[in-house]
Amino acid sequence: MANSLSLLELFRLLEEILDISLEFTKLPPRASDQKVFVADLHKVEQLLEWQPKLTSREGIIAMLEWLK
Repeated sequence: MANSLSLLELFRLLEEILDISLEFTKLPPRASDQKVFVADLHKVEQLLEWQPKLTSREGIIAMLEWLK
């Protein structure tokens, strides 16, 4: 999946950007857990002629700066 980001990849990216170490426990999936969730931008790209301007990394950095 192009431009997708797993939860583990998100954690690693946050660790890198914030220069911290996150502690978490990976548990087996529950039967009700969604296996994959990815926002599909095709419709918004077509209807609004919109394209994202930031990468995931750039967006996270911008959001963290805004939160400060």
